[in-house]
Amino acid sequence: MRERLYRAVDEGLPLVIDLSEATFLDTVTLGIILEGVRRSRRSRRDVLIYLPDSTAQQVRELFRITGFDGVLPVIKHWATTEALGR
Repeated sequence: MRERLYRAVDEGLPLVIDLSEATFLDTVTLGIILEGVRRSRRSRRDVLIYLPDSTAQQVRELFRITGFDGVLPVIKHWATTEALGR
């Protein structure tokens, strides 16, 4: 996952991290996501994390408990991604 995420950032593409199907995330994976967001921001690339209400409770709780849902570009609705990259 790390390599694919970093490669997408390096290619300069707008990035949406889709966690809608995630059933479990650990802190290592969360760290990889955080670093991907940091790299995107340094490269002035748009990045969003798609975390709808249908995502597994454990994943949503991890974002809430760590406070990442308030500091990372988390969205709940796919339609929000339409403006990405414009």
